[in-house]
Amino acid sequence: METMDTLMMLRVGQGGGDSDDSDDYSDGFDSDDSMLTLACSDEDTMGGELMVELGRKPRVFDDAATIAFYVSPMAIAQLATGLWTRSRPACVIINTSIPRGMSFDEMDWCPDSMRMLATPNAGGSSLLSEVLSCEMLSRCLNATLAKTEMEIRYLFAYQPITDYTITLPNLAPGLHVGVSVTRAFSFKGAYRRADCRKLLWKKLKGILASTRNVVDERLFKQILHVWVPNGKVARTVQATYKSLPLEITRNTVVIVSVVNAAWVFNNRR
Repeated sequence: METMDTLMMLRVGQGGGDSDDSDDYSDGFDSDDSMLTLACSDEDTMGGELMVELGRKPRVFDDAATIAFYVSPMAIAQLATGLWTRSRPACVIINTSIPRGMSFDEMDWCPDSMRMLATPNAGGSSLLSEVLSCEMLSRCLNATLAKTEMEIRYLFAYQPITDYTITLPNLAPGLHVGVSVTRAFSFKGAYRRADCRKLLWKKLKGILASTRNVVDERLFKQILHVWVPNGKVARTVQATYKSLPLEITRNTVVIVSVVNAAWVFNNRR
């Protein structure tokens, strides 16, 4: 496996944001360690600080025999700020590459992904995309699966639910991040922006509802993980996201993942 040369350390707890957001920065951090860790190469860092280049040339985030992730330095910065800062929205694109023809069962899954696969969920046709989502967050963010879909408890029934929750490095003890997974694609023809807006609006409103409804768990933020089949759809999702009002985006980070595996969309092993 090829890995990054160094770990990028980005300080967001001190002097990293506007003064109005100082409480937001501290809410989610362990007071003993306000540094978050993401993977990147040596040339993207200087003196422990992120050097964001003007271009969007992607860098390998994680590269293994069965899967590789590519993300730009700019997206890394946006993802870091969005994930570890309460009420700070973000929408980033991460490209996912799987060897052509590799089936779901041929993948080298991490223990958390295998646990999700073996645990009953609430039904639907998105289990495989949820497992891949868990795998990506584990590899790229060093996330740990906290609760699967049926392990999350809610105050009221028949309300929108979260697919799974994770823990992240340097979040204060007891804080989790919720993850909801969806797919944006069209069976026939081009994927329309109107369809995209409808999907994002429904999912983001549902995330707000599930955050309010969850019990026995403290959700610091939520991630909406959107799988798309190509870059054109990814750009449509990102552009549509930017047109949405802040009140439904501010506590959610949207990760748009371009993936080249049909089983993500048809849920067939």
